[in-house]
Amino acid sequence: MNEYKVGIYLRLSKDDSNTKESESIISQRSYIMNYLNENNYILCKEYVDDGISGTTFDRPGLEELLLDIKNKKINLVVTKDLSRLGRNNGKMSILLDEYFVKYNVRFIAINDNYDNFNNETTELVWLKNGINEMYALDISKKVKSSLKTRKKQGLYTGWKAPYGYKRSNKDYHKLIPDKNASLIVRKIFDLALKNNYSQIARILNNENIETPSSYANISYMHPEWSPTTIKEILTNQTYLGHTVQGKRKKISYKLKKETKVKEEDWIIVKNTHEAIIDTNLFNQAKEELIEDLPQEELLIIKDYIAPSRRLLPEKILQNIRLCSQNELIQSEIIARFLGYEQFDNYEEVAVYPRGYRILNKIPRMPNSIVTNLVKTFKSFQHILLADVDKLDEVEGIGEVRARTIKQSLRRMQEQFVFDNLMI
Repeated sequence: MNEYKVGIYLRLSKDDSNTKESESIISQRSYIMNYLNENNYILCKEYVDDGISGTTFDRPGLEELLLDIKNKKINLVVTKDLSRLGRNNGKMSILLDEYFVKYNVRFIAINDNYDNFNNETTELVWLKNGINEMYALDISKKVKSSLKTRKKQGLYTGWKAPYGYKRSNKDYHKLIPDKNASLIVRKIFDLALKNNYSQIARILNNENIETPSSYANISYMHPEWSPTTIKEILTNQTYLGHTVQGKRKKISYKLKKETKVKEEDWIIVKNTHEAIIDTNLFNQAKEELIEDLPQEELLIIKDYIAPSRRLLPEKILQNIRLCSQNELIQSEIIARFLGYEQFDNYEEVAVYPRGYRILNKIPRMPNSIVTNLVKTFKSFQHILLADVDKLDEVEGIGEVRARTIKQSLRRMQEQFVFDNLMI
């Protein structure tokens, strides 16, 4: 009897799901178990990744296997073939030549006649891995091409329906209004005629209306309405009855990261489903929000104005608006408007935001509290670093509000990091 602690690894990606039955998890398991029985190996543990591409090595089943190898629970790994373990040649090299060697682990890929403890079977392994990676690239291109064709046909291909809609039971790729959520979308557009993003978010939070993520039961997402969410809804042409897709694209078939696509390159197919908002209301809301931009501009000026500057932010904004486009791109002119006049090289002047603009995005945040926070901490960086106890010491802020501020700022930081990872 062989004295190996055997772990078998099974994987099926979404791209493989339409291929022949022999690649299924059940079939892989049966095939490998026959091999173990024929060679008198006893199974210790099974590891499975179902619906995950072999180009990524960020897989729960694989990670569990590698951890068990490290903890000496497994010393023989068996897969149906090399491609089940992975389709990324570079990472397969690290796994086979470094990790398995380091922990003295034997690896057998049955169909490829590969055994890393048998030199005669390892000669063509990198050629096979290269072929597997090329296969993954080919599949990726075919999937992208198929998705793009569907998008151009106006078929909705997103992983979940946009807030306010749901998928039709008769046609999975068609959107129909969601009875409850569509009412909230209409309410948001009505509110936009007299309120800005932050004010709308505050109203919805005060009325305890579920956020899109809460409504969709995505519990790990933001629990409160934010100005960003409001902006996404008010600028989304989906509510006009048009299918809008292709806003993001993957950087590489090997990575999950995505990048934003320019608006002119989005795939928009008009009149594909029932509209929730008519064109007049959509455009009215858009015009009102454009008119609200001065408030955002004033907050930016308050963030960066020099402490010695006596001129009101409103007056500074008026002066800036009188500038030509060429003047606006000259840092020394803007710096002088803000009160930084005594420097020879304005490129070397370090200025930091006080926090007015960001703090105003926190739901249910009175202006008096924002002012007290800025007055106490002087800069937004210091506000970010303050713990709940320090925030609680600010006039007008109790422990509950201090925790809310801290949580809101943390969520904003996480969203900022996420957005930058996507770019």
